[in-house]
Amino acid sequence: MISRFTLAILIAAAVATSADAAWLAHGPYGGTVFGVVGSGDHLMVATSDGVYTSSDAGATWQHFGDLPRGTFVTWLVVSPADPAIGLAGGYMSHSYRTIDGGAHWEALATDFRVAFFHPLAPSWVVAIDANHEMLCSEDSGATFTDTGRSVASVVAYPNDVSFLVVDGQGEMLKTVPGCSSWIDIGHFNWSLLPGQMLFSPGDANTIFMSMNGLDQGQLARYDFSSNTITPLLYVYAAGGVRADPTTAGRFWFQGYSELDSHMHVWKSTDSGSTWLDLGGVLAFNVGLIGPDPSIAGRLYGNDDTGFAISDDAGSTWTSRTQGIPLAQTFAVSIRPDDPRHIVTTTQAGISVSTDGGATWNAALSPPPFTVIALARSPSAPTLIFAATSNRGVYRSTDDGDTWAQISDSDYLNFLSIIADRADPQKLAGAYGELQWSDDGGVHWRTAVIGTPGGYDDFRELIQAPSSGRIYALAFNHNDVYRLYRADAHGDVVVPVAGSIPLNALAVHPVDDRRLFAIAHDDAYLNATFYVSYDSGDHWAARGTVPNPSGAVLRFDPCNPDTIYLQTPNALYASRDEGMSWTAESLELPLFVVEDFDVGCVAGTLTMAAASWASGTEVREPQFIDDVFAGSFEGR
Repeated sequence: MISRFTLAILIAAAVATSADAAWLAHGPYGGTVFGVVGSGDHLMVATSDGVYTSSDAGATWQHFGDLPRGTFVTWLVVSPADPAIGLAGGYMSHSYRTIDGGAHWEALATDFRVAFFHPLAPSWVVAIDANHEMLCSEDSGATFTDTGRSVASVVAYPNDVSFLVVDGQGEMLKTVPGCSSWIDIGHFNWSLLPGQMLFSPGDANTIFMSMNGLDQGQLARYDFSSNTITPLLYVYAAGGVRADPTTAGRFWFQGYSELDSHMHVWKSTDSGSTWLDLGGVLAFNVGLIGPDPSIAGRLYGNDDTGFAISDDAGSTWTSRTQGIPLAQTFAVSIRPDDPRHIVTTTQAGISVSTDGGATWNAALSPPPFTVIALARSPSAPTLIFAATSNRGVYRSTDDGDTWAQISDSDYLNFLSIIADRADPQKLAGAYGELQWSDDGGVHWRTAVIGTPGGYDDFRELIQAPSSGRIYALAFNHNDVYRLYRADAHGDVVVPVAGSIPLNALAVHPVDDRRLFAIAHDDAYLNATFYVSYDSGDHWAARGTVPNPSGAVLRFDPCNPDTIYLQTPNALYASRDEGMSWTAESLELPLFVVEDFDVGCVAGTLTMAAASWASGTEVREPQFIDDVFAGSFEGR
C-alpha cells in the first residue's frame, strides 16, 4: 500500500503539473492573410491572430503588437500621411486604432467592418459597420459619428476631397469632409449593387464595380459621363478588383469561374477592355489581396498554404508563411506509444511533429488532395489511413512521412474513417453511405442498414476502444445526428431505438456500452450532457455543457473517469459524468474545432486539437495521477 508521505507528494505533483499545463500554437505554418500594408521588405498583415510583421519581404514573420492573442483581424489600413496611424478589426472582433505603427492598439468605442482613409485628406476616415451604416471620422479614426445612412459601397474620389457612396437603394451620393452634406448625383440603374468600387487611377469618370446577386456575380465598368454600365466578366461570385499603382492600365480581378466553379484571377493590361484568365492560381476564399504600392508586378495573395507573393503580375506564386502558425487543419492523430509524434492535415498537405507540436515538417510525399480524416491502426501505431476530399484512401506505414494511394475512386470521399482495433485490414468509412473494407482499403462494400431511420447520411464513425463495436452518427439537420451501431466490423448497422438527437459522442475506453453525448438547443446557446450505460438504448441527463458550439468529446485514456470537452475557446474537464466542469484556456481560440485527439503513455497525457484558423494546438505533456480515484491502493 502506498504511504501517506508518498501519496502527499503525488498529490502535490499532480496539482502542480495541472496548474502548469499549457497549450502550444506553433503551427503548422500557414493560414489566411486578410490584408497587407507596407511595401518591399517591410510588411504587416492581418490574420486570425492579430497582426504579423516581416522585415524580409515575407520570408519570415513575427507576431507583433499588443492585440489580444486570437483577435480575428480581417482588415487593416494605415493613414497615407502617417503610416504609424492605423485601424484594424474584423467580423468577429472589435475595431482598434494604433498611433505607433502597430506596437500598441486601443479598442475604439465603435466597431465596424471596414474603414477608408481619404488619400487627399488623411484625417478624414469613413467606415461601414455590420449593419451597413456609414460612420465618419475627422480625427484620423480616433472617434466616429454615425451618418444615419445605409450604404452598399464607398470609394474615395482620386482627385477630389470627397467620397462616392452607393446606398442600399442604389442612390449615388457624394459627400464632403465630415459627412455633413450630401450631393445626389443620380441613381445606380442596374440589377445588382456594387460590393466594391474602384476608380480607374487618374480618371474620375470611370469606376470598376464588383457586384454579386443571388446566383451570379460580375465585374462591370461604369461611365459617369454617359451614365452607362458595361459588363466585363461574369462569374458565379465576384471578389475584389485591384489597380496596379506602378503600371498604368493594369488591373486584376478575382471571382468564382463559371467554367469550373473554382476561384480564378483575371488580369487586364489595357484598362479593362480585355481580360486574361490566369486560372485557379490562388486559394478559394481570400485569394487575391492586392499589389505592392511601389514594386511593379508584385502581388500579394493566399495560396492553399497561406500568404503568397507573385513577382510576375500574378502568373506564378510562392508561399511565404514561415512564422505564421495558423494553417487550417482538418484532422490530427497522436501516436499512442509515442505521443510526441503527431500527424495533422492541412489544406496543402500533411505535417508531422516529432517534438509534441513545437515544430512541424511537411510529409515527404503527401496525398495530392486535401486529407479530411485520419485513422491510425490501434494494433500497428505507425500505420495511418487518410481519407481525401477528392479521390480515395491513402496509407502511410512510416507514421505519416510517406503515403501511397490504395483506392482510386471519386466515390470514396469519406468524412470519417476508422481502423479495426485488432485487424488493420478492416476499415470503415462514412460520407453519406457507410462502407466496409476487408483488405486495407483497396475494395469497399456498402454496409447493410437495418430498419433505416430516415437519417442515413452517415458523417462520423467511432470505434469502441475496448471492443470491435462501432457507433455511427447519421446527419439530420443543423448538425444534429442520430445514433447507429454495429456490434462488429461488417455487421448490420442498426439505428439505436433510444437515440436522442446528438451533436457529439464519446465511447468509454473500457466499457463499450457506456456512452457520453451532448445535445444542443435550437439556438446553439446551451447543451445538455447525457450518459448511457446500455449502448445508447436509454439516456440520462447529467447537466448543462459550457460553451457547447462545435464541441468535441473525448475520454481521458490515462484516467477513464475523466471526460474532456474541447470547444473553440477552452478545454473543459469533468470527473463526475458531466455534473460539473473545470475550464482550461487555450493559447489561441480555435474558432472551429475540426478534430481532437488524446493520448496516454505511462500516465502522461497529451492532447491535440485541429482548428479552422489556429493550426493544430498541442497541450504540453502532463503527468496524470489517478490518485484521486483511489486506484493507488494495494499497489
